[in-house]
Amino acid sequence: MDIHQNLPEQELLCQLHHGDMRAFDILYHRYSQVIYANILKFLKDETVAEDLLQDVFLRIWENRSKIDPDQSFARS
Repeated sequence: MDIHQNLPEQELLCQLHHGDMRAFDILYHRYSQVIYANILKFLKDETVAEDLLQDVFLRIWENRSKIDPDQSFARS
């Protein structure tokens, strides 16, 4: 088991802010199912929901330097 899996969200966001791909991967695995479910609830199309989920996380990665580690990822 990767010890980074249990890091608090704020630490992961700080690492992501600095370009840590492992932190991004952990955040993806923590939140992707919930985000996907919410997208699917609105769109009712699995393919579009999957594409949108990928777009969301692509934008998170592209804008990682703008992320404020003091803000909750789950509530953003």
